[in-house]
Amino acid sequence: SLSLSLLRMASTLARIFLALAPAAALRNGLDLVPPMGWSNWESSGCDVSEDLIKRSADALIAKGLADVGYKIVGIDDCWAELNRNASGHLVPTANFSSGMKSLGDYLHKR
Repeated sequence: SLSLSLLRMASTLARIFLALAPAAALRNGLDLVPPMGWSNWESSGCDVSEDLIKRSADALIAKGLADVGYKIVGIDDCWAELNRNASGHLVPTANFSSGMKSLGDYLHKR
């Protein structure tokens, strides 16, 4: 029918237009690639420690992955005690004996 033909033609024209239209993006140097990195959850679950996180970050650098965009080291779960301290703050487990600020400082220096 005529209306079905017009609908198909409109759909085809829309697809051509979208395929040819340039992507709109800021040219500010940010987010040229998706966030890439490593997270402990898939490899170790709750068997996580300060040492594991440091070794993993060091490995990203040693293997050259940081040079190609792998910049994130994610600490997923099980790093904190179940209960907060009297001030309401999360408390790292004994596996993070230096504390999260110290670990964060280490990672940011890498």
